[in-house]
Amino acid sequence: MSVLALTAVVGVQAQAFQANPEKAFNPFTPSVFNAPAKAASLEGTIEWSYSGTTSVSEWGGVGVGAADVAFDVAIFVPGDGVLAGASINGISVPVLDTAGKNYTAWVRATLDEEPLASVALGTVKSGLNAVALDAPQAIPSAGCYVGYSFTCSTAYPIAYDETVQTPGSYFLQFDAGGWADYASQFGASPLKIHVSNVTLADNDLALMGIEKKATLPNSPFTAVATLNSSGGKSVESIDYTITVNGKSESKHADLETPIASGFNKPGTVVIEGTSPEEIGEYTVVVTIDKVNGGENAQTATAQATFKNLTKLVQRKTVVEEFTGTGCGWCPRGWAGMEMMKHERENFIGIAFHKYNTTDPMYLANYPLLGLTGAPGCVMDRKTSFDPYFGSGRGEDIKADFVYYNALAPEVDVTLVATYNEDSTSVDFKASTEFLVKPNKVSFVYVLTADGLSGTTTAWRQANNYAGYNQGGLAYLDDFCKDGKYGETYVYLTFDDVMIGSSYNTSMVNQGQSVQGSSRLKEGSVYPSEYTIAMPTKATLKAAIDKDKVYAVVLVVDDATGEILNAAKTKVVGEETGIKATHIQSAADSFYTIDGRRLTAPQRGVNIVRNADGSTRKVVVE
Repeated sequence: MSVLALTAVVGVQAQAFQANPEKAFNPFTPSVFNAPAKAASLEGTIEWSYSGTTSVSEWGGVGVGAADVAFDVAIFVPGDGVLAGASINGISVPVLDTAGKNYTAWVRATLDEEPLASVALGTVKSGLNAVALDAPQAIPSAGCYVGYSFTCSTAYPIAYDETVQTPGSYFLQFDAGGWADYASQFGASPLKIHVSNVTLADNDLALMGIEKKATLPNSPFTAVATLNSSGGKSVESIDYTITVNGKSESKHADLETPIASGFNKPGTVVIEGTSPEEIGEYTVVVTIDKVNGGENAQTATAQATFKNLTKLVQRKTVVEEFTGTGCGWCPRGWAGMEMMKHERENFIGIAFHKYNTTDPMYLANYPLLGLTGAPGCVMDRKTSFDPYFGSGRGEDIKADFVYYNALAPEVDVTLVATYNEDSTSVDFKASTEFLVKPNKVSFVYVLTADGLSGTTTAWRQANNYAGYNQGGLAYLDDFCKDGKYGETYVYLTFDDVMIGSSYNTSMVNQGQSVQGSSRLKEGSVYPSEYTIAMPTKATLKAAIDKDKVYAVVLVVDDATGEILNAAKTKVVGEETGIKATHIQSAADSFYTIDGRRLTAPQRGVNIVRNADGSTRKVVVE
């Protein structure tokens, strides 16, 4: 048995991806459903799978980090329920590694027995490759195993769907070293079987879940419900009952995109309701009553916890990246952060350089946030993934950013930051409005700097991508052969670099904490402040342009560790901070210097939060 361990490419281990330049420079093309070798034998069959995905853009890749490894992949097919008495006519094999050799699909009674049926695929294409068996294979009452075998040419060649983790949906072995079920670790194989002798109920629709929403009191809302159909007819509409805090309403909804007939077909529908009057959490329960106007074969219900807020405000999404100049794969993180900074609004980046102590930007006082390898990142301290490719939710991390940035925050934050007289420290003054009664929260303060660079060898960024061809990836192609930074060591300009924080060297945050109380409730405003010294390390200090330093405040839920919301502002001198005298918009919010909210600007210094979320100081005479 090979001593190499199975590792995942996307969304599981950031460090494992470092050994996987193949995916980075051979972006997969959209899925191609090949014409079956024996189309007649697949006519009239129904597709069955654990995974509803069909496109390589929805898949991650698993492997052992090496080529020329023989892999076997399988799923368990039950012989009871709707598949009782059914036969397998064909198999659709998910292919990432089009240069792999000897692809063979097969059916086995047990994983270690010889195949009951097998067929070679021949030439394969990226995506699902359908092939018919020589003859239909009856599914035993005890079930059977369906899979495929091949020898890989890339390091991470086996597709998986991380959204499904059903036991039996992802068996793997390599170099005939022994089978194991990796469903709980990675997800399900997108492999699909084509079955005959199956009778499906016309309507068999499951309600998988409802997205959580933040709402305003006593207001209409919409939310997306996730569906899964195993019916013989396509799903075009539903009738449902929605119950909000015990109050029920009957509704009808047409699906924007109908769900095709067959097994485990995913889909969504938009449901509607009205929020209660009280601020805080409430329960929403949805039950499907009819499908296409007819009876449903199963009881389909789901619930979610919604939350009423005093107002809805824009989230600032924070991406904290673990990186370092000595990390050869970290240009991927640099590229991902640059991409978000230029292509996504409401982005706050914090790049903490802790990979190597020889890095001129290295500072010890920032936690690793659970990251075990560089490059890696956490988004709003909710989840961690690759700082360029993201979690696999889309083609890159921008899809994750859009998802998390759409979540309504529970706090609204404003921030002003000024240098002291000799610019050796920065004073933070934050004002946090709680949109729902808070639990205990903490305030984390961070200084970042843009435009850091140097000419000595200590500033060189290691670049492992210099040996690879470009693959059409924005920002990252610059580090490949013939790219702008296509050398083994490159000189970069670094932005969003953490140059100070409220963490001490023991990684304990020294910023304030506040506990929800009768005094501190929804609608209350809490002022907080902190001072951070500017760096004194000579190489870092010399690289900092005082006009390119920014202050960030993170409001962190102590119970979950997640960032509830954040604010970022440019650090200014005291005089620069109060020069403006023009109030731009009646929609702006006004605060005193100590954080008290005002109904209108008052004489003297005001903190103004603009409608776009930015803040500034103004003087009213």
